[in-house]
Amino acid sequence: MKDDTKNQYREIRVGTYEEIIQITKEYNQYFGLPRVSNIQNDVLVQPFYRGQSNSEWNIEPSLLHTDLLGQTRKSIKIPKGLSLFSTIAYKQHYYTGTRFIDFTMNPDIAAYFACNKNNDKDGAVFVNYYAPHKAEWYSAIVMSEVEEIIGTDKVSLQSLSEKMFHNYPDIQKNFQDIRELNGWIISFLDHGFMVLPDEKSIQGNLRMQRQQGCFYVCGVMFDCELQANDRFFSTAGIQYFYSQSTVVPNDLKSGRYLLKIIIPKEKKVDILKQLSDKGITYDYLFPNGD
Repeated sequence: MKDDTKNQYREIRVGTYEEIIQITKEYNQYFGLPRVSNIQNDVLVQPFYRGQSNSEWNIEPSLLHTDLLGQTRKSIKIPKGLSLFSTIAYKQHYYTGTRFIDFTMNPDIAAYFACNKNNDKDGAVFVNYYAPHKAEWYSAIVMSEVEEIIGTDKVSLQSLSEKMFHNYPDIQKNFQDIRELNGWIISFLDHGFMVLPDEKSIQGNLRMQRQQGCFYVCGVMFDCELQANDRFFSTAGIQYFYSQSTVVPNDLKSGRYLLKIIIPKEKKVDILKQLSDKGITYDYLFPNGD
């Protein structure tokens, strides 16, 4: 795959299912995926895929298209005993608006979602790669806590850290003090991260198993655009953010790692037929009919 993106995402139009698979293989070969992360040796840097049935849509979470978040939170009760990732999945399925974006680890699944609706529009499969966080990491717990904050007022990072420090004994063991926790949280809170499901979530969710699902958890908007010195341990705590805001990271808008495969509308039916022959159908991906 020739790198001629010039810091903008590359866009390729295909005519067959085989081209989609070949292009994703070339993408993975070009970037050497999957590979062990240089930062975390127990994490694989790997490709993630998202299918959208209208190629003109941007990659965005549903929170950007609704003002019903607070109302929905009050009307839907989350079952007790769910793991953190299962809680995120439950919110994504039942809530009107969240800051989570569905991805899959399987290009076939993404191709299905690119073709299963909007037959009068071209579809698209997006590809990007990440060193994903794990659902049991503190970063996912932090984002879950942010999701529970009700109200549109600004929230100080210091108050979030104090809540985390108080509610999670393990955090007290792994961070020396609030200032260190502030500096760690601000390192990802404004842009978010890709998060993988934990084993408990996979075992208890057949739909997630079959869709090989994962989520990009978008970040939040800060009161002021963060500068390098705002991320210092000594200054991170005085920063304010809006808990019900959401920020789509730049790498889901442009950049040399983002690939957009456009599927012509007239090819959707044929590609769905080929996917069906492989067992990838609505009934397979949505075993409970939801």
